[in-house]
Amino acid sequence: AGVVGELEEQARHLALGAEGPDTEVALTLDRAARHALARGASAVAAELSEQARQLTPPERTGDLHRRVLAAASSRFVAGETTPACALLEEALPSIPAGGLRTEALVLLGRVHRYGGSQPRAAELLRQALAEPIADECLHADAAQELASTLLFMREELGVARQHATVAAELAARADSPARLAEALATKQLLEGVLGHPDAQRTEQAAAALVEETRPDHVVNSASFTRGYFLLWTDGVDEAAALMRSCREDALARGDESSLPVILAALALLAYLGGRWHE
Repeated sequence: AGVVGELEEQARHLALGAEGPDTEVALTLDRAARHALARGASAVAAELSEQARQLTPPERTGDLHRRVLAAASSRFVAGETTPACALLEEALPSIPAGGLRTEALVLLGRVHRYGGSQPRAAELLRQALAEPIADECLHADAAQELASTLLFMREELGVARQHATVAAELAARADSPARLAEALATKQLLEGVLGHPDAQRTEQAAAALVEETRPDHVVNSASFTRGYFLLWTDGVDEAAALMRSCREDALARGDESSLPVILAALALLAYLGGRWHE
C-alpha cells in the first residue's frame, strides 16, 4: 500500500493487510469507492464499499449503515438488483427510525420498482414518507419515487401528480436543483399521461434545469424524461437525439440499470421513425 500511488489499488492492499476492523482503512476504502463511482466503475465501487463495511468496527453502527447503503446503491447502478436488494433487506431491520432508514426505504423501493415488483415498491415508499424526518431532501426523494412508481403502474395518477408536486416544492425549498429537475420531469410525464393542461409548462421548467443537473441514474434525468415526452407527442427526431445522448451518458457512467429502458425507448423511436432495421 505504501508503494502504489493509485487510490483504489492502495485501498485494496490496505484491506488485504488488515487483521481485523480498522477505522482508517475503512475510510480509505470509502474514498476509493467514491473514486471508482466517479469514473463509472460502479461494480468496483460496490466491492470497495462492502470491504469498508466488513472492516468497520461493530460499535460504529452509523458508519455500517451508510456503507451498506453505498454498496447497495452502487450494485443497483451496476444493474445488479438482486444483491442490492439482499443488502438492503438484511440491513433494514437494524436501521433506526429517521434519515438513514428513510434513505434505505427509498433505495429499496427504487430497486423493487426496477426489479419488477412495483406494488412492493409503492408499499416501501409510503413507509418512507411516514418516517419522522425533518430533512426536506429525503422527503422529496420519497415523494418523487412514489410518484414514479405509481406512474409506472398506471395507478392513482392524480395522487401521483400530487406527490410529484410536493417533491418539486420541497426540492425548490431545499435549493436542490437535481431533485427539482427529477421531480418536475416525473410531474411532466404524469401530466402528459393525464392530458393535463400544465404538461408543456412543466416540461419547459424541467428542460431549463437540464444543463445544471446530473442525477445518479440517467433515466431520472430531465433529458431522458424530455425525450419520452417528445416520443409521446410526435417529436420523434428530437426524442431520438436525446435518447442517443442518454445512452452515451449511461455507458460513460457505467449506469447499467438505465440502459435497458433507454434502449427500449430507442427501439420504439426507430420503429416510429421508419428505421426498422435499426
